[in-house]
Formats: sequence, structure tokens, C-alpha cells
Amino acid sequence: MARGQGESCYRPRDFLKFSFKSNLNHDIPLWNNFLDGKLRSRNFLNGFSFRMKGCGGIRVGFILASASLRRQELLKRLIEDFEIIISDFDENQILFSGNPETYVMTLALSKARGVQNERNMDSYILGADTIVFLEGKILGKPADREEACSMLRALSGKSHEVYSGIALLMGSRSLKVTEIAKTTVKFCELSTEEIESYLDGNEWQDKAGAYGIQGFAGKFIERIEGDYYNVMGLPLNTLYKLLRLYNIIL
Repeated sequence: MARGQGESCYRPRDFLKFSFKSNLNHDIPLWNNFLDGKLRSRNFLNGFSFRMKGCGGIRVGFILASASLRRQELLKRLIEDFEIIISDFDENQILFSGNPETYVMTLALSKARGVQNERNMDSYILGADTIVFLEGKILGKPADREEACSMLRALSGKSHEVYSGIALLMGSRSLKVTEIAKTTVKFCELSTEEIESYLDGNEWQDKAGAYGIQGFAGKFIERIEGDYYNVMGLPLNTLYKLLRLYNIIL
């Protein structure tokens, strides 16, 4: 599957724009807003983000289409000032066809589009979704302790994959770009006592695969291959490079 799909046809008078083909298989627009001979951006040291401004120096907003506290926390490491609008998109509308990359990318894009349809504004919109994938099956959020226990037993002693899809939209600039990150996680062998002790702490609740790498379950993880923050729910390095590529941050 082609990784990274982008579109951009916005050509404002106040921007210098170039386009070239990248190894991500999409056209990369590069625009810089110059006013009085200087690149205009917000000052992070004054509590703002290094976010691009629109024509004439008008501020461009940034929206995170996610209720996840972990994603909000991680995004603040890249962008200080953003709005949170929770997408009401029903994930059950998307059926899993066997390809985890296509599935997670579709979910992220659908979440971003859901907010874009609700709020027609001149803002960047970021949608994201993360799944835990083991032996051809998606491990979602467990409904109860019994299901959480079953998931942990399945993960015990095995490697699994965590996929995240991110989608960045901006309607007024006809911008649509998606990226996918994958991290392989290896669990050590878990005893019944270890599983039951972990479940007693209730950390498994509201977590895909019944665990969070940043919590007490971290002691069960022998190694990872890929982005640690991807397992938390937002692949920081992938997003960082994307935001820099489009000059949303400097």
C-alpha cells in the first residue's frame, strides 16, 4: 500500500510555493508566508506555537479531533496552542477487511473529516487512531476484566504490532495528507499471578489491548521496534516531520 497520500493545490499570492515528489509518494507543497521581508510565525516563547499564519499574517488555527488525553498531552510537545473538538464519527461504520494499515488510516481520516464537516473553518485538523494487532486480529478496548485477562494471556510471550494512522486536513487549502506508523512490541511471558495483579489496578480499562506502555504494563515489555510514542497513541516523530514538511511548525 502506498504510504503517505497528500493533496495540495492552494496557491495564495502571499506564499512562495514549490512542489516536489518525495519518497512518501505524494506532492510536497512548501510555502512560506513573508511579510515585510520576514517569515511570519507565532512565538513559542510567548506561549504560542510556531504555527504558520495565513495571508496577511492572519493566524491559522489547529484542531485535534480526539478526546484522548494521551494524544492531547503528546501534541503539546509539538504545538502549544490548539483546540480540541471531539469527532462524533461512528467507528463501527468502518469494517476491518484484514489490512491494519488501511483500516487505521481510514479511521483517522474519517475522524478528521467528521470535525471538518461540523466546523467549516480555516484551521488545520488532525485526526488520529491507534490499534493493537496480534496474529491477524485487532485487540480493542476490553469490555470487562475477563476480556482484559484474555487479551493479556494472548499477548504473553509474543510480539504484536501497534499501528497508528494520522490525517491532516485543511479545506481552504485543499490539503489532505495521511501517514501510518508501526511499532512492534514484545511481551515477556506472564504468569497468572502477574496478570491478576495487573488487572487489580484497573489500568487495563479504556486501553486497546488492555495495556498502556507508559503505565505499570511497561514492566512486561521486553523490547520494542519503532516509535515508543506510537504505542501511546500518537507517533511523535512521524507527526513532527509532517508538520515541518508543511511548514506548520518551524
